[in-house]
Formats: sequence, C-alpha cells, structure tokens
Amino acid sequence: MISYKPLWHTLIEKDVKKMALVKLTGMSSGTLSKLNNDEPVALTILEKICLALNCPIEAVVEIKGRGEIGTPIPSMEDIAKVDGDRMTDKTGKEWDAGLVKINDALGGGYELCHVEEKRARKKKGPDE
Repeated sequence: MISYKPLWHTLIEKDVKKMALVKLTGMSSGTLSKLNNDEPVALTILEKICLALNCPIEAVVEIKGRGEIGTPIPSMEDIAKVDGDRMTDKTGKEWDAGLVKINDALGGGYELCHVEEKRARKKKGPDE
C-alpha cells in the first residue's frame, strides 16, 4: 500500500504549501489529487518532489501493509474494517481490498509471493 503521509509531514517541516509544491515540480493538479488519495504516481514525479524539497524518497513515500513473501492473505471474514480500497484485518494490518477480494473469489488459501507485485499470490499445497 502506498502512503504519502511522509510527504505531508515533510511539507509541514519545510513550511511548503501543496500548491507551492505543484509550482516547484511542474506537476498537474491531477497528480496532486493522486498524492492526496495515496494513489500511484510516476517515479519521475517522486524524483522531482525529492529534488525540489532536497530530501530522500523516504521523506515522500512509504510502502506499507504488504507483508513478506509467504504472508497468508486474509479472507473477508478476517477483515475488521473497510475504508475505500483499503482493508484492515483483525490484527490491524492494512491490505489492498482487491487482493483480499480476489483471494476470497479464488477460494482462499493464498499467500503473498512477490512484494513488488500487488496481486501476486501462490496457492498453498495440501501439506502446507
């Protein structure tokens, strides 16, 4: 799950307004909207932000709620909270709603097998 929460903290620390960031980077208002909604943006945009704010990428974006390879994907009955396309399981871990729904639609029992690919999964064998 992509989160731009670090960016908003960085802007506050550096006393930079969102519209000033738009002007500094040349990004569109649509890109700013994507950032506000924690949606993916091009890496070139993140690079422009880092250069404009003179900060590392960790001060702009974080990836969370993905888990390690082999992490079981929860079923819908394990979900405690739904917020748009984010779901939180009973342990408080955030999950992509599409991933959880696909896991359920395929009968469950899948686990993460690639951290880089959001919807990648592997069916557990009968001996696992």
